[in-house]
Amino acid sequence: MKYNVIVEEHFFEDKIEELKKNDKRIYEVWESISWELGRDPLGRSRQLMSDNKHYILETGPLDQDEPGYWILFRYEKEERKVYLLSIAPVPVQKT
Repeated sequence: MKYNVIVEEHFFEDKIEELKKNDKRIYEVWESISWELGRDPLGRSRQLMSDNKHYILETGPLDQDEPGYWILFRYEKEERKVYLLSIAPVPVQKT
């Protein structure tokens, strides 16, 4: 199996640094999304734009004290590259 190359754009790197202030497990999230997108970027992702290159992946929370995340990425199938563009916590819905 060939894996896709993961490329972190600067804004994504900045967001990870910002998120680690409040989420001590953000690197576990980063590792899991890198592994998943490296293997199968379209498996659980939803197409975001009609250009067939921009997608969003939603992760579940690692535990009840941590949020899930939305990951915005661009997939260049011909190049076998996944460009990580942004990451944001999924808003917690109050019941």
